[in-house]
Amino acid sequence: MPRRYVPKLSRREMERRRLEAGRELLASGGEWGHQARIAEKYGVTTATVARWNGAVRRKGVEGLRARKAAGQSARLTPAQRERLRGWLLEGALAHGYGTDVWTGKRVARLIRDRFGVAYNPDYVPYLLRTQLGFTWQKPERKPRELDPRKAERFLRTWRDVKKTPSRGGARSGSSTSLGPP
Repeated sequence: MPRRYVPKLSRREMERRRLEAGRELLASGGEWGHQARIAEKYGVTTATVARWNGAVRRKGVEGLRARKAAGQSARLTPAQRERLRGWLLEGALAHGYGTDVWTGKRVARLIRDRFGVAYNPDYVPYLLRTQLGFTWQKPERKPRELDPRKAERFLRTWRDVKKTPSRGGARSGSSTSLGPP
C-alpha cells in the first residue's frame, strides 16, 4: 500500500498529529482496523500507531505529548553566535593570524579565548555549517615564490624552445611505430 507523502514536520506539528491520533485511538478502543486507518490518515506506519496506542493505554493521550529534545543544549547563545559570525567575516588576518584562512583549530581557539567555551577543532566546521550557515572553502593555492615577471619570461622562452610537429604530419609517440601510414 503506497504511503502518502508527508513533508518534514516541526516538533509542534508532530505533537499535534500524535495528540489527534491519540484521541482517535481512545475513541476507537485501539482496534487493529482503526490503527491501520489512522496510520494511513496521518502518513505514518502501523508500527508507529501501535506505539502511540501503547502510550495511550499506559498514560492516556497526555502520554503522547512532546518531551524535551534529547542531547546537549547549545553551548553558545544566539548572541554569541552572531558575534562569532562577525569576527569570522572580519577575517583571520584581523585577528592576528598570518593568513586569512580560518581553520577548525583557529576558530576553536577564538571561541575558547573570547567565550571560555572549549570545542573540539574537528567539530568546529560542523558547528559553522549547521549553526552559522558557513560552508567549507578551499583556499586558492599560489606558490609563495611566484614572481609574475619571471613566469612571463619563462613562458616566452618555453614557446621558443617547445618542439612542434614536423610539416610531414604528426609523429607517433611510440618508439616502435614510425607514425601514421
